[in-house]
Amino acid sequence: MKYMYYATLYLDCDCIGVNFHDFPNVNTLGKDKIEATKMAKDVLEGDLLAAEDNRIQLPERTSATDVQTKNGESLLAVVADTSLVLVNKKEGC
Repeated sequence: MKYMYYATLYLDCDCIGVNFHDFPNVNTLGKDKIEATKMAKDVLEGDLLAAEDNRIQLPERTSATDVQTKNGESLLAVVADTSLVLVNKKEGC
């Protein structure tokens, strides 16, 4: 299944931090924006897969206009496709 949720990117010491507005306990870091974006996709897919496996209801996505960013933060739309991960699991990857 495909999902899209918003995250905020922010400077965290020498790294770029990532927080998800709709998943307050899901966060990650990357050494730069490219790595932080990749890590955001990975951590979101992992959380979504666990929710699907445990039949946990997912939150509705907050509209981009409703996500509050602080000074220096940027908004990132993260697309996750759990069906791709499931296909790889079945193939033994």
